[in-house]
Amino acid sequence: MERFYKIMKEDICNMSHEDRFCIYIDFPFCKSICKYCVFNSIKLTNDYRKEYVSALINQIKSLQELLTIKTPDSLYFGGGTPSLFTFDELQQIKDNIPNYHKIKTIKTEAHPIDLNDKRIAFYSKEMLIDVVSLGIQSFNNQSCTEQNRLWVSPTHVKEIVQLLHSHNIYVNIDLVALFNGDSEENWSIYECDLKTATSIVEPDIITSVVNYNTKLNYSDEVIKLRNILAREVGKSYYPSNKGMLSTNMKDVARYRNNDHWIATKSYWDYQQNSVRYNGSIPKLGKSVHQATLSFGGANMHKVYSFPSSMDCICLSHYNFIAHKFDYTIKYSE
Repeated sequence: MERFYKIMKEDICNMSHEDRFCIYIDFPFCKSICKYCVFNSIKLTNDYRKEYVSALINQIKSLQELLTIKTPDSLYFGGGTPSLFTFDELQQIKDNIPNYHKIKTIKTEAHPIDLNDKRIAFYSKEMLIDVVSLGIQSFNNQSCTEQNRLWVSPTHVKEIVQLLHSHNIYVNIDLVALFNGDSEENWSIYECDLKTATSIVEPDIITSVVNYNTKLNYSDEVIKLRNILAREVGKSYYPSNKGMLSTNMKDVARYRNNDHWIATKSYWDYQQNSVRYNGSIPKLGKSVHQATLSFGGANMHKVYSFPSSMDCICLSHYNFIAHKFDYTIKYSE
């Protein structure tokens, strides 16, 4: 542990003003485990929760000095389902992060079923959250049911989006193409999901990805996804760059499994003036240097994936089942 702590400390000390220092805090529990999910989530039980939260807070405390060298540019609560954190647990996390109020952007993932007036007000006033990412995956009830996912109606999601907006919080929704299978019918469901998102729910950002578990040819899937997304461009939503929706095979090969974003102009303007957590970005354009310090997780659950356009040092998560810390360094060219 001392060796990797020293390496991380040296890296943060040597960061330039332009380099990004990000924190990722993981809550690996979910109320139900979706069949499609490729992440290491655990069904929520009180047996593990108390032990996990105690270990997470202790881990943050033990690495607190690193957060005083350079104030993190961004903080991201991921999972799992981080909207299952209690107010007290979130307050403890906040209290143990030096200069929390100086972090430029703070984001969290959430299941819409967990959000209400009280939680959203707490996110805004106490946790200073700028962006909430809602895990929708599909607005199709049958698709969600068959994937063991808790379904929420578009009308209710719209109400949540409006409530978040009333607290000046930007909203992303996640959609999964081919969420419940590889058929043409499932492509039609995704098209309906996207149309529902843009015309009814109206979030600031829509993040789309093709189901990681499909057996179709990757390039064919992505090109079809991009063609569907392109139909929504030029109305209220735009991609972050021209390469994102390119159907040129070289661009497709370079981009690989990263998420696809379309967002409103006001959100892209906001992002230009903030520092976002870069867990998954296009491998196109300017190279970005980032160090990510990750807390929590279970069974060595790692923080998503890092593009090759970034220099990343990632401390692996606390394995609370094995009761030990295990640190690894991840460096990409």
